[in-house]
Amino acid sequence: MIKGISEALLRLLYPLLCLHCGEGLSVRGPLFCACCLEQLSLVEMKGRCRTCFRELHKGRCDKCIHRKVIIHHQIAACQAMGPANTLLKEINKGGRTCIAATAALMAYQWLETKLLLPELLIPLPTSFWHKQKAGFDVQLSLARELGKVFSIPIAPVLKTKFDRFHFLTQGEFRYRLEGRRQKGESLCDRRVLIVALEHNDDLFQQAGKELKLFFPAQMDALAFATKLD
Repeated sequence: MIKGISEALLRLLYPLLCLHCGEGLSVRGPLFCACCLEQLSLVEMKGRCRTCFRELHKGRCDKCIHRKVIIHHQIAACQAMGPANTLLKEINKGGRTCIAATAALMAYQWLETKLLLPELLIPLPTSFWHKQKAGFDVQLSLARELGKVFSIPIAPVLKTKFDRFHFLTQGEFRYRLEGRRQKGESLCDRRVLIVALEHNDDLFQQAGKELKLFFPAQMDALAFATKLD
């Protein structure tokens, strides 16, 4: 009886609402109502560049054809629209409870590729300001959840470093990615997967160039959301 009263009081103070449309939910647990859940679909990988994930008709895009392949496959789970965009915004605001669901979508998309499972997960480093805004390291948390799903260890090999040269020459504050040499030895001859919340070809390429110094067997990248083309 007391438990029933407590649950009724919780519903009154904190009503169960769909994260996207605000519709009432009948049970505690789901983030979205049935209608919004149907809109949360994975990105169709057919018709995208297998290297940078850009939408095109076949094969690789012109940009990837004329550059050396560092990241073999870039993949995103969802497009940043509808419920997926709401999930993205919620995480960026500090929604830790959304991390598990987001990682599950990313894992499902990876399995859809029929690629071999990676042997090591490497989160893209989260900027200091993003950590302050969200209240935690979003991409490290994503990598940890993916690690649980795949039973794969993670290695936070990358870090951000203030780009002094860019500041002196361009007068702009910018950070660049750098590998942690002491932790990079574990990458040698292993398949690694770079993990990020949002797809960013430039950052993935930067990360790949740094990680290449540690001689991994293959590098791929997986993100939760990609912007509309």
